[in-house]
Amino acid sequence: QGNIIKRTQSEAERRAQAEREAEQKRIQDEQQKQAQLDRALTQTYTTEAEIDLARDRALENYKLMIRGAEIRAGAVDANLADLRTRIANVQKAGRKVGPGLQEQLDQAVRESEELKRTIQKNQNAMVQVREKYEADKLRFRELTGK
Repeated sequence: QGNIIKRTQSEAERRAQAEREAEQKRIQDEQQKQAQLDRALTQTYTTEAEIDLARDRALENYKLMIRGAEIRAGAVDANLADLRTRIANVQKAGRKVGPGLQEQLDQAVRESEELKRTIQKNQNAMVQVREKYEADKLRFRELTGK
């Protein structure tokens, strides 16, 4: 009857054990997070139609921002065309374009580009919203079996 001596782990074994434990914890954390998201999904919505309604409400704000930017872009584009015509007339007359007119043109070009970026950004956001709600709908179907 001797004393039982617990074998000590080598550095590599300890490192491998720590990695296994870290991976198990990461998986467990992901499962808990998914369970929490699933509960939120099933407690928030009772039908797929409610998910569609929430998606449409979320998209409405982006649509309004796009519409506003498009209206403003139309006005800016008309202003740009007018400024370009005025500059062409000045140059055709053999005169030098004044700094004020050139600055107006530069400002209008910058504003036009900014409005285009705003429209694109909101369109991209709408795509992301649609994808998120579509994923929610698929998961809702899985959870409810409907």
